[in-house]
Formats: sequence, structure tokens, C-alpha cells
Amino acid sequence: MFESDEDEAKATKRIIDAGTGELVGLLYVWEDGYEQPLWINGVCEKTELRKLEDEST
Repeated sequence: MFESDEDEAKATKRIIDAGTGELVGLLYVWEDGYEQPLWINGVCEKTELRKLEDEST
């Protein structure tokens, strides 16, 4: 069975721990617009979203 483009999501933002500034996950967007986080080591409650390209902070 082949996968279609509809089965793919694109990473759009980094999820950053608001207290430490550490990367804790990535936010993915599916073809239908549904956003879904992918956590690295479990859910972090206080977070900030940053663009993937934004490496300055």
C-alpha cells in the first residue's frame, strides 16, 4: 500500500519550554489543517511556539 500526500504532516513550529528555553517538541500540521504536537520527553505545560527558522532566541 502506498502512502498519499494526505497522510503526511509538516513540522511548522518548535515547542519551547517557557522556563528553560529548551526544545521540548515540534508542532505538526496535517493536510486538513489539524495541528498536532510531537513531544520529545512527554508533555510540558508552560511552552512557547517558535518558527522553525527562528534560531535567534
